Amino acid sequence: GLMLRALENGTPLFVDEICTGLHLKLIQILVGLFQNERINPKNAQLLAVVHDTSLMDKKLLRHDQISLIGMSKFKGSQIHDLVEYKDAKNSDSIEDDYLKGKFGAVAFLNRIDSLFLND
Repeated sequence: GLMLRALENGTPLFVDEICTGLHLKLIQILVGLFQNERINPKNAQLLAVVHDTSLMDKKLLRHDQISLIGMSKFKGSQIHDLVEYKDAKNSDSIEDDYLKGKFGAVAFLNRIDSLFLND
């Protein structure tokens, strides 16, 4: 209902954790509604917090529509738009490059086992 209202009125819609409880294909369709000029002639905006990196797809979103939030060395949050990274526009896979740490804002958990070992 809130999405339909936003599309009808051309208002922004803020959604925290849009991926919770919804199938990825449904989320892609919902995001696509906001991208479609015929469905969204009033330019409503969807601003969503997600942890599902599969939405970082150039077929779904332009690189200027993606922002990343990372933690600073002082434990505060920092927002960076993907356009700040010159290689992002030419990236074959934004998701792959993000998971490799090219844009920051990714947690590296490869040594989590050290929390449980006394080596």
